[in-house]
Amino acid sequence: MMRAYSNSPKQWLYKAGVLLIVFVSFYFYAPCRFFLFNSDQAVHVMMLKHFSWPHDAYYWGQNRLGSFLPLVTWPFYKLLPFHPLVTISLIHYVLLFVSWYLLAGLLRSDLGRLVLCVAMFLPLSSYYYFILIGHPYEAQLFCLCVSVFSFNKVRLLLLSEQTGVRLFVWHFIAILFGVLAYWVSEFSALVFLFAGIYAWLCKPLRTKILEGLVWKNKSAGALILLSVLYLGIGFFAIRDLKQNLTSDTLYDQLFITQGSDIRKEFGYLSRQTLDTLGFKDPRAFFENAFYACLVVLVPWSIWLLRKLPDNRQVLMKSLLWSILAGCVLLFFSSWNYHSFFGAKYFSILYVLIFIPVLASAECMKPPLLRGISGVLLICMLGSGYLFCFRHVGEPTVFERYGNIKQIRKGTLVCDYWNCYAMNAVAFDSLQSFPMEAWSQRNSHQMEQLKQSDFFYFFDDANLPHKSTKDTVHYFGFDMVRTGTVYPVQGQSLMQYRKLK
Repeated sequence: MMRAYSNSPKQWLYKAGVLLIVFVSFYFYAPCRFFLFNSDQAVHVMMLKHFSWPHDAYYWGQNRLGSFLPLVTWPFYKLLPFHPLVTISLIHYVLLFVSWYLLAGLLRSDLGRLVLCVAMFLPLSSYYYFILIGHPYEAQLFCLCVSVFSFNKVRLLLLSEQTGVRLFVWHFIAILFGVLAYWVSEFSALVFLFAGIYAWLCKPLRTKILEGLVWKNKSAGALILLSVLYLGIGFFAIRDLKQNLTSDTLYDQLFITQGSDIRKEFGYLSRQTLDTLGFKDPRAFFENAFYACLVVLVPWSIWLLRKLPDNRQVLMKSLLWSILAGCVLLFFSSWNYHSFFGAKYFSILYVLIFIPVLASAECMKPPLLRGISGVLLICMLGSGYLFCFRHVGEPTVFERYGNIKQIRKGTLVCDYWNCYAMNAVAFDSLQSFPMEAWSQRNSHQMEQLKQSDFFYFFDDANLPHKSTKDTVHYFGFDMVRTGTVYPVQGQSLMQYRKLK
């Protein structure tokens, strides 16, 4: 995928630039450092403590968003002597880096690869969810990249008539990671659309597949049969898994179908488009400038594709058609609709659109390539600078809750936004459970939570019903205050002992 590198000063500068970008990104966005780390993200950390199947197969409390990151991190959590929050941060960034490396192999210039690196590790502030845990985007992109990389290996081996074991191993990996991507997010089904479009546009590959359908080419025919078998097993396994987990009447409907909802979605889209291209919000200047650049660069990139070699033309056209299909699917997505056309759902497409844009820009004269790259970098770095440095000085999650790391073992009961985030810091000491008014995502751990001898509640007006500061009734039994208090974020966390 990527060419061999020399040891020239430019190459050293390029490598140093990549490392600097990743380091700066880790400093600001890694879970153990991110100033807005909250319980939504902490759920993935909490899964490491007692990872079990099927309870932890999906994000707690729902039957969507497969837990790929906790699953991959779990053995490293067992082996490495780091705090779990640090361990998951490191694995998270390893997955991001591998994704960037595989995507960067589709580009030919170091400048283009640096732009892509910034886009992923220091994203436009509208898409910072891409780099956070607790969301599917990093795991989704990793699985998609490995699947497409393996698909390309299958293509090369099949076209070169190398039909040995390697062909079937790469084919299995391509299907496996395609199914894993679908497990992480159903939106990843686009990878199979991409493979179909590519197979149709690539004439030599299309010929092999057509020959396989009539068993004229036995290797291609075997791959087709195995694809159907693997995909059938994978999708039926996922469907069976979902049926045994909590459903969601709001989000289980993948797409909006009512005419009134579709009209509202058009309204959200048109209003945001006019506000963006009209630079209505001065605080979002760099984001608006980025979108304005895309309006020009995407059509220009499509026109420039004809200058690419045939195999790269096919790749970029397949990618652009897949991105277009993704935009249409997201327009009708119920998730997007209920978020009033939220930008975060386009995070994967935000990363992928850089590939055809930068690949086409590499066909231009160097000054034009540098100019386009410079404008994109200014937009992204300007947006990221305003977002990150607006929060400079805000405490990290360890600074917020570090004084309870050595708290006596027990169960924490409080509001949702503090609950799992505090537990992620006091990982070995605490279990946690939000109060009734909040989303109780780990209700499957209820019996285990009740076994604690000590329980913790904040000294505020939100104590459970029929409780006082001296006596709390919760989980079906009474507890009495011990007098031990821990200061947390200007509040007092009180310790209670369960009455035997």
